[in-house]
Amino acid sequence: MCWKLRSLRVLNVGNTRQRAIPKEIGKLIHLKYLKLKEPDFGLSSLSIFNLQRLQTLDMCSRQEIKLPAEIGKLEELRHLIGNFSVEPLPKNSFQKLRTLKYVSNESWVKIIADHELVNLRELGIRVGYSFSRTEKFSFHSVTILKNLRILHVDKHVNFDQALISFQELSHCQNLLVLRLRGDIDKLPENIHEILPNLECLHLTRFYPQVDPMPLYAKLPNLMFLHLLDCSVPYVKKLRCRANGFHRLEVLQIQKIEELQVEEGALPRLKGLKIPNNCKLTTPDTTRSRILKTMA
Repeated sequence: MCWKLRSLRVLNVGNTRQRAIPKEIGKLIHLKYLKLKEPDFGLSSLSIFNLQRLQTLDMCSRQEIKLPAEIGKLEELRHLIGNFSVEPLPKNSFQKLRTLKYVSNESWVKIIADHELVNLRELGIRVGYSFSRTEKFSFHSVTILKNLRILHVDKHVNFDQALISFQELSHCQNLLVLRLRGDIDKLPENIHEILPNLECLHLTRFYPQVDPMPLYAKLPNLMFLHLLDCSVPYVKKLRCRANGFHRLEVLQIQKIEELQVEEGALPRLKGLKIPNNCKLTTPDTTRSRILKTMA
């Protein structure tokens, strides 16, 4: 049995169907990585919070898991991954946390109000998946995270109100990856000034009314651009203008009728993924290079 292996550092039970957490796991005092599937944090599972050396708790779950306040006892925890909400925690918990995803927006607001997550590098927030579909999200809640590198926001409803606070992301100058999932029709015209160091932009459920490519081409360090589950009823063609996207390496676009790549655009492109029925328009001098990236 695994709990007899006292020196165990890594335990992955993410492929099992057993939801109850054996209390014996709490005896694995050297454990640093623990992966669970659909865990049930009942009274019998509280021994898991005796794992004082645990650095990563990865929970595979479709349904939201409610973590008890005892999670704050894991003082060495660096990565907390799953789909969860959290009960009120002891003051200044999660001091060493670097990854927190995906936490409910309601829980996130409470966490950031009481805890200084100075080491947080990656944050994932889910908005509007509770019974309160009208809950509001503001980017203001992440502005104190000066070391944040990766931000995911999964919003069940549209981003119209949230984007009003988008300008406040200018306080996150170390942000490299931005992933937004929700009904989005546009981003601020000065996104290149707000996030000058952004390297990856990933948008899901994106519905622009005008060609957004000139806007994204302004991002000076953009290397990866993904436009997924998108619909462009007002824009039949996206255009990468001449000499644009000089650092972009990967471009992925779904549901577009035509992509036009002008002379000198996408000079560093390594991967292009577009629908099979999408028309690719590009000069003869550029076409061979672009086609190679689709192989």
